[in-house]
Amino acid sequence: MFSNVEQATAEIEKYAAKELKLVADHRGAIATVSAAELSAGDALLDAPDGESTYAFVDQILRAESAVAAIEASMRACRARRLEAIEGKIAAEAAEWRKRADEARAELERITGKTKKHLDTLKQLEGVEFIPASTPKSSTLGARAVGCEDKAIQLETAGVPRNGGAQLDDVPSAIPLVEMVLRHESAGPSAQEVLAWAAACDPHDCFGNHPRSFRVSWREGVIDYRESYCQVTALAPSAGISIFTLKDLGPDMAQAIFRAPVGMQPTPRITRIATPTPEPPAVLGPDDPAPIGLGLRIDRYLSSEYGRHWGAEPSKEEAPQS
Repeated sequence: MFSNVEQATAEIEKYAAKELKLVADHRGAIATVSAAELSAGDALLDAPDGESTYAFVDQILRAESAVAAIEASMRACRARRLEAIEGKIAAEAAEWRKRADEARAELERITGKTKKHLDTLKQLEGVEFIPASTPKSSTLGARAVGCEDKAIQLETAGVPRNGGAQLDDVPSAIPLVEMVLRHESAGPSAQEVLAWAAACDPHDCFGNHPRSFRVSWREGVIDYRESYCQVTALAPSAGISIFTLKDLGPDMAQAIFRAPVGMQPTPRITRIATPTPEPPAVLGPDDPAPIGLGLRIDRYLSSEYGRHWGAEPSKEEAPQS
């Protein structure tokens, strides 16, 4: 019998595999559209005057509809994969709460048995009994709190939107796509990973050479500045050492390829709760009056202050002649 966590993990794996297959189907469907357009163009060119073109147009429309259907399926697949990740987070939180409940139940059982003995010791000694070492009940209490905190942290964090993948000596980007799709985060799609990998090799010079990938993403989008592909076979020689006159070997820094940063997609928009505005500060009865009300400093701090510092008295304060 599988646990809820194991079932959610299996769901994530299933939809990762389905998305990868849909990417291959999508490429095939696009190729079918191109083939249908070429076939229709040749048929229309050779068709006798007055012959209906409906059959040729219908062939193209059906091929385009297949592409649209696969794209919709890919979106649904990604949504279900994210639901599976959310389900795993919820299942893990439930497991931590189960552990907290077990620790609390054990704590209550021990406390129920020891309470009467501790009360007897208190009556005999006249003071509270303090164990010399950490009792099991204290350990259980700390465990219950820790497990509950872990559950709250998982639920509060939700599905991660940042992550990364590292892969060495693979023949293509497909193994990288599989790793990214199995990463339990709202990371890039299979098509986005393939587009980034293609942008690293715009001239298609990697061929069948093994390559290594270092990919990171932020807010679900690949960070083009930090991510790169390294192809050891394409590293040029670093030259000859002027000290030993021996070959320095390949210059691995020249075997690193990055996609242009300008091609990086914009981050996906996430819902951010609007912060509640803070209420205006209320001046207490002892707070000074606001500045700028037209009061002279001697009127504000009293006429005695003004006379002490040589301020002219106001008309109301001037002595009557």
